[in-house]
Amino acid sequence: MEENDIYSISAINNLIDKKISYCDDFKKIKIRGEITNFNGSYNSGHYYFSLKDKNSSISCVMFKLSTKSLDFEPKNGVDVVASGEVSFYKVRGNLQFRVRKMQEAGLGDLYIAFEKLKKKLDKEGLFKDKKVIPQYPKKIGVITSASGKAIKDIVNNIEKRWPAEIIVWNTTVQG
Repeated sequence: MEENDIYSISAINNLIDKKISYCDDFKKIKIRGEITNFNGSYNSGHYYFSLKDKNSSISCVMFKLSTKSLDFEPKNGVDVVASGEVSFYKVRGNLQFRVRKMQEAGLGDLYIAFEKLKKKLDKEGLFKDKKVIPQYPKKIGVITSASGKAIKDIVNNIEKRWPAEIIVWNTTVQG
């Protein structure tokens, strides 16, 4: 790359894809992580999700042909060992892990910690006696210029809909 060269997005994405595609370090690898953001409801039959650990996550795709070999139902919070390769989706410029095989390894540590915290907070009564949210607010705060047209429109629209106290925090700009 020359210092003065200017690349198009397509050109730089093609270059990244080429580097990743030819690097053996990214092929035939196994990673362990917890499934998150699982979405298996596409008509194509592909699964899109992320695998995460304590510090990082990676976007994953498992194509329909590979999903047929699964002997469990993937869902958020499940700890898995996934085999595949790192790939680069040039159209969006996304790095992803292309999963070929996946085995269940139990519940993920993050999911277990979340459930443990939920139980603790429930025992403390933090999920009981939830306050009912009123249908309409009693007070509405607006941050805008007190002398602009925006505040007049806001006040008029609020007064048309329901009675509420309007508190204006004056700023030098409106919006």
